Amino acid sequence: VFDFGQTADGLVYLASELVAGRNLTRLVADEGALTLTRTAAIVTQIGAALDAAHALGIVHRDLKPDNVLVVASAGGETVKVVDFG
Repeated sequence: VFDFGQTADGLVYLASELVAGRNLTRLVADEGALTLTRTAAIVTQIGAALDAAHALGIVHRDLKPDNVLVVASAGGETVKVVDFG
């Protein structure tokens, strides 16, 4: 989240990153079972994201494949855990 608040006329807003990727549910539906290597890389990044959140005292409470986005990047794939509520 980059910013949040309320405008002078009462409009509540939340500005966050636009992530152009597929959620894990869609990825598996499109491609079928993932290789063990790819799965390990995705799970490792999910764990790192949750570890960073927990270090800040944040608990996700709704971790599921729909809340894990997989984005193509120069180094392969980057995982984003979203919807922290």
